[in-house]
Amino acid sequence: MLRPICDDLAAQGFLAIGPAREGAAAADVTRSLHAASRLLDTARALPEANGRVSLLAFGRDGMLAFGLATRCTCDATVVYGADQLARLAAEGLCLRGPVLLHLHLQPGDEGSASHNADLAALERNPLIELHLYGGAEAAAEAALARGRSLRFLRQTLGG
Repeated sequence: MLRPICDDLAAQGFLAIGPAREGAAAADVTRSLHAASRLLDTARALPEANGRVSLLAFGRDGMLAFGLATRCTCDATVVYGADQLARLAAEGLCLRGPVLLHLHLQPGDEGSASHNADLAALERNPLIELHLYGGAEAAAEAALARGRSLRFLRQTLGG
């Protein structure tokens, strides 16, 4: 799922990295963070790069990308559908660069005090651009997220 998005961004002139921990256990998170950090450094030094890189991820890998954005300098991070809202809100205080966060709300997600407090914390963070989805047709939401992601990357990376 991430590969076509990275390919699309490459066609737009961006260098996009999508970390994937397919089948990796939670115990491998530290190793995954180190590997992704090295990958960012390598990508930043590529001749076709302008020295600025973005990181994109979906779901559970979105937590990896978000975690990486708190531990190293990533020029732009785009996260689609990360879970663990409370953890995002807490770790968001440590971000080192801008993050575009696309969250899909499931029926029943809204209403609890902790859920609303976590969303409010994310919305107040000046480094996070938050967009919530959950009512429209999937294709329409995907097109909207793509457009928002392209605008965000152009603003943060140039191009």
